[in-house]
Amino acid sequence: MRMPPGWDGLETIEHLWASDPHLQVVVCTAYSDYPWTEFIERVHARDNLLILKKPFEPAEVMQLARALAAKWSVERLLDDIIARWAPQSAAGASP
Repeated sequence: MRMPPGWDGLETIEHLWASDPHLQVVVCTAYSDYPWTEFIERVHARDNLLILKKPFEPAEVMQLARALAAKWSVERLLDDIIARWAPQSAAGASP
């Protein structure tokens, strides 16, 4: 993943996930400086990473963006529900 001088795409993803591990990432590339097996191993094959190889259609990008935004929203809602119920469950209280 070629980028201007500085971090490459893989290093950028690592820094982004250090800040927000729930961030959904799509890598759009025609070329990679890393073998895909090394890339997947280095990012620990998360379910919030998709690889979209060029050439691709604009509709594919829109579909991915909508689906990943919805996935992120549902996961945050689930985290909120779990956070509200977990303390009650630990204390043996009824909801």
